[in-house]
Amino acid sequence: MKKIIYGVLLIAAAVLIILASLDMPLGFIGTVPVIDIALSALLVIFCIRAVTLRKYWRIPFYPAIIFMLLEEEIAGYLGRDDGNIISNWTVLLCAVLLAAGIGFITSHIHDSFSVKLSAQTRYIDGGTFTKEHIKVSLGSAEVHFENAESYKGDGVLDIDCSLGNLEIFVPSSWMLETDIKVDMGNVDVAAGGTVGGPLLTIKGTCDKGNVEIHRA
Repeated sequence: MKKIIYGVLLIAAAVLIILASLDMPLGFIGTVPVIDIALSALLVIFCIRAVTLRKYWRIPFYPAIIFMLLEEEIAGYLGRDDGNIISNWTVLLCAVLLAAGIGFITSHIHDSFSVKLSAQTRYIDGGTFTKEHIKVSLGSAEVHFENAESYKGDGVLDIDCSLGNLEIFVPSSWMLETDIKVDMGNVDVAAGGTVGGPLLTIKGTCDKGNVEIHRA
């Protein structure tokens, strides 16, 4: 159902952009361009979604595009005769710089193992494991747990899979809890686990990617 909603929203956005580019006379109430308002509302939804998926570097682009869509209305609200408040190139440049800065900061804070445009395998020692972050972007990764009998429990594996494939192999003697937000992706979790065994929590996001959790 969620995929259908996103599909309808994207198709609606494409139609609205075409209508706006053709300067269609319909869709106006007074002097307010309903098409631009609708596109802006759609961008706000995507901006909120970027926050929930922790894709913070995307956020600056949404208000930048909204500003360009509604620049004339904003100028009128500010009492300015000139509808061109700031050059579009300046707005886009600022958005790119903000996105790059946010990307550097958030990647420094969160990433402990990152795979991009490659295929890698990560081995985690159960005897020392408490928390780890795995990020896969346009790549493929496998995660295996070693020394499973020494694992004490309550460990957290925080994942971020975007346009990639992530396979996690969880020892069959461990209990498992998952809290993964899926955005146009796929998550498969194998059943199993020993009752009373040490608990592993896997949480995070799957954004247009594939996550498979196996029992080993």
